[in-house]
Parts: sequence; C-alpha cells; structure tokens
Amino acid sequence: EENYKPRDPVQFVATKIMEDFEFAAANVRINDGALDINRDIVLAFMSRNLLYLGTYLKYHEIDQTVAKILLNKSKWASEQLMTGGKYQVVDDYRGIFTSENLTGNKEVIHFRQYETAKCTHSLVSYNNQEPQTGTTLKMIESYLATDGLPIKQSPLYNYASDNGLRFAPDQFKNRDPRMLATLVDSVRIQGAHSAYSATGFSCLKFLPYTANPTDLIYNSSTNISDAPVIRFGEILLNYAEASAELGLFTQADADKSINLLRNRNIKKNNTGSVLTKLPPMTVAGNNVLANGVMINDPDRDPTVSPLLWEIRRERGVEMIFE
Repeated sequence: EENYKPRDPVQFVATKIMEDFEFAAANVRINDGALDINRDIVLAFMSRNLLYLGTYLKYHEIDQTVAKILLNKSKWASEQLMTGGKYQVVDDYRGIFTSENLTGNKEVIHFRQYETAKCTHSLVSYNNQEPQTGTTLKMIESYLATDGLPIKQSPLYNYASDNGLRFAPDQFKNRDPRMLATLVDSVRIQGAHSAYSATGFSCLKFLPYTANPTDLIYNSSTNISDAPVIRFGEILLNYAEASAELGLFTQADADKSINLLRNRNIKKNNTGSVLTKLPPMTVAGNNVLANGVMINDPDRDPTVSPLLWEIRRERGVEMIFE
C-alpha cells in the first residue's frame, strides 16, 4: 500500500522540501571543514530551490498560498547570506570559472575541486580548440548596451541602422562587459576556424587567460580548473527575483543585489583598462529606468512586467552556460 499509494500533491511535497531545508539550516554546522557541506551551502540551495518551487506553483496556478510561503523562504535564505559581508561580488567575473584553486574566492559558496591524476574534466578543452554549440543570436541580443538600454532601444547601439546584422566585433562594442568575459568577440564558423560554433557565437567563459592553445592539458580530458557549484552572484539574483515575484522589490533591493553585479570592474582578458559598466538599475514601481530613461524593450513578452523582465535578463547574462 505504501509503494502504490497515489502521488502526494506537489504543494505538499514542496512544503516538505522546505521543512527539510529549515531543519538543515537550523542544525547543520556553520563550518564542517573545507569542501564539506555547511550551513551557508544549505542556505544557498534553499535560496535556489525554493525560488524554483515557488514560481512553479505560482505560474502553474497550483497553490498561490504555498507559492508565497516558498518565495518568502527563498528570500529569507538569500538574506542570511547577504548580511555580514562574508561573501562579495568579485571583479574578475571570468576568473570564477577558470581558476585552478577557488579556495578563498569571496564569491564562491561551494565548489568542486579538480586535481591532476585524481579528478579531471574537459570543459576548458571544449572552450579552447574544439567545435562547440555556442549560443544563439537571441542571447547575443539580450545583452544591454552600456547606456543600460536594450539594443533595440539604445541610440548608442542604433540597432535600426542595420537591423542588427552587423559584423563582430561591432556587435560587442558598447555592451555589458560580461559579454566580453563570456564570449569570443569574433564569429567562428565551420570551415573558417577549428574552434567553430554551430551558431557562430563561441563561449570562452571557462578558458583560463593563460591557456596555451597547444598545451595537452587544455586539449584533452585532463583539465583541472575548479568548478563553482553555487555562488553569491546567484544568491543576489534569487533574492531579486523572489522579491519581485512577491511584489516587494524596491530601489534598496536593486542596490543590494543587481547593482552589485553591475559594479564589477571587468577587464577584457583581465588586462588593460576597466570596461565601461552598466548604469545602476533604477526602479519605479513595475518599471525600470537607466540613467533616467524608461526601459521599453520591444522584445519583452507583454504578459511579463518590465521589472521582472529585466531581472530575468540579468539572470541570463550573469549565469549563461552555468
């Protein structure tokens, strides 16, 4: 009878998952040694998973009451990690994904360690000299211009001048600096480049700055860069999204979440001068402004508020390929 009983309702299961997280957050050790599970890691996954479950119940119209409870708990878990200054947004965005030792990185809450002859991977090789699937033009066009506006609205990008059909690297000019920390700024197509992308847009987010293209370690399954499993940048996004879903997102919330992500000092290949940052997100009810200009993205789904649309955009560009 236990094995063949009907499924429990999803809102009941989600509530039990929440209760498990609450118990763990109250009882797991604050520190249990390097790379072992601690309270912060519990809170980080609580932030992530309860946001997912809360929005699932909300948008599938299953149980709005439980959805609100889960979203509030996700927000609470995020807040625990956002206080005290233990975690910070680091300037070297790409360095989070290319380091051979993430110990001490202030943005990384939990990571997996890789070591030669013990545990290795091939993600660096995939970003180095191998063909890859890359990303889509839709994703390329989602990065804001440096005036904080969508490229189809921004006079700085002037999308209408060529309907967006411009050559790289012009597509990368005056854009969110995370774009150059994530993608190769030239189109790579089959027949013209060995490391081509199926879409022409190639990822370099996981390629170390000093990688020698011919070095065997970067062209095999022996890569040893550490893997961030969950990081503070995501927690800030979870906080922003949960707050917006609850109708509670304010300018103060933007300043302690999304605007921290936008304030990184990113350099191309981590050398030279700091790339131009996006202006801070300014909140006006359910609308978003950049340098006093109301954002009106022509690509926005009209059923989604401008605020939530911009928060989701921020998640996309911050966490692409993760």
